[in-house]
Amino acid sequence: MRESTDHEDGGRSGDRRSGDRRRSDRRREDRRTPAPLWRRPAAFVAYGATGALVAVLLLRLGVDSADETVAAAATSTRVAAGEPYTVPEVPDGSVRDARTLAEFEALIAGGDRAVGQVVRAEIFCGSIGALAVREIEGMNPALGALADADGRVAAAECRWSREARASNFVLVVPPALAEDFASAPLVEINFVRRRRIPAHLVWLGRSEALALRYAGVLQEVLL
Repeated sequence: MRESTDHEDGGRSGDRRSGDRRRSDRRREDRRTPAPLWRRPAAFVAYGATGALVAVLLLRLGVDSADETVAAAATSTRVAAGEPYTVPEVPDGSVRDARTLAEFEALIAGGDRAVGQVVRAEIFCGSIGALAVREIEGMNPALGALADADGRVAAAECRWSREARASNFVLVVPPALAEDFASAPLVEINFVRRRRIPAHLVWLGRSEALALRYAGVLQEVLL
């Protein structure tokens, strides 16, 4: 009886070893089917690069679309009201340079004496949006003419120059210049994409009508 049992156990043991050899054969690298092209590492790298490119293009299209949409709405509002704003010509020989932060601070220090001056500057702006204007006594005529029926103007949040301590500034954009604004090149400053606007603008100073923000009205984009 013991011999029969040993014989039976030996048979089963042999079967297990035989099965192990078959399983080992299935794990051999040279017997695996090669991965399809779309699952290889190079394909995943290509997917990532394509996704990043699409994201950049969509972001740029979104910025352009926002600027153009707001500009078109502002234009239609002024025309409907029958009071289209006419951009004044830049007077010869009366343009003040204020391209650096120091020159911007000197402009601020001029106080009311500097209000109304035409300034040559290089500013870096976000997208155009609607900004509320408070009705006050003695409002700047240009600002009042650009306000729509709801008391808003098309304006962009900007920074004065590329310098690290550059001050924030509000640029009011007349409808007639919105297309020039939207065509200005995009640059990246501190990981934020802004439009580089070399421009002539009418300095409004610290405007009470714009919640005491330093502001100016775009008069010409120097492309």
